[in-house]
Amino acid sequence: MTAMTQEEMVAGARTVAAGLEALRAEHAQLLAGLAANTEHESEKVALVRKSIDAIELGIGEAQ
Repeated sequence: MTAMTQEEMVAGARTVAAGLEALRAEHAQLLAGLAANTEHESEKVALVRKSIDAIELGIGEAQ
């Protein structure tokens, strides 16, 4: 196995951060849809918010 260069690590972190930001946007859309539909339980909203918090933590660590 070869060692990653610093440039490869930075590029990998940027790729991960971009993926996490896309995932955060998808979750935000999902949350907006849940908020607009009162038939959904508040538990689903809480789970999506918890997931968004974890995604944002990952983005912060990737930067």
